Amino acid sequence: MTVLDVAAGNGNVAIEAARRGAKVTASDLTPSMVEMGRARSEAEGLPITWLEADVKSLPFLPAAST
Repeated sequence: MTVLDVAAGNGNVAIEAARRGAKVTASDLTPSMVEMGRARSEAEGLPITWLEADVKSLPFLPAAST
């Protein structure tokens, strides 16, 4: 499972998804929230990718529809 947590805050959803085995990318607009989330996930040894990004300009291509 792959999860993109947008407006992740301090990482509650991202961390829970990673605990369940998901490959997680989390983003938030606020640098302090990204740092807090990164610190929390690192403390648990969870491999979450953290990005400081605005939801209006995320660095991802749209998913293809099926």
